[in-house]
Amino acid sequence: MDSNLESGVGLQIERLLPHDHPMILISGVKLYEKNLKSIITWVDINEESLFFDSMIGGVPSYVSLEYIAQTIAALAGIYTYRQGLEPPKGFILGTRKMNLDVDVLAPGRYEIYCEELFFDNEFASFDCKLKIDDKELVSSILNTYRVENMEKFVKENNLG
Repeated sequence: MDSNLESGVGLQIERLLPHDHPMILISGVKLYEKNLKSIITWVDINEESLFFDSMIGGVPSYVSLEYIAQTIAALAGIYTYRQGLEPPKGFILGTRKMNLDVDVLAPGRYEIYCEELFFDNEFASFDCKLKIDDKELVSSILNTYRVENMEKFVKENNLG
């Protein structure tokens, strides 16, 4: 293994994401860079998966946007976990160049790869891919915004 990579084995996904079950959709962290510039997570899709549709035999591929977003959140969560803090909250601002090469994600183990392209402490952009057996099925550039204080953000923006 590359000396710049850390195994995600032992990291509890619940400690890394600002979500609760059943909305934690990714299964775990496989690898991440020590400098927190990239991460690989996985999701096991089966008949018990949230959003599994038996009529189509899998999960609609557009749900991969949330798998990607949670992968990015896990990367930020590793950073706060190291500091003993709660997982940060944020928003998807948008996606560019999203390609869905399939309509349905059939049962199986998928890996999600995300690499930081830009980061300025609030806004970030990531190049992301979802693969199964090294075959790329989804790709996207995802733009995000991290919120330091959600209560303050909600109040200042009249969202509550």
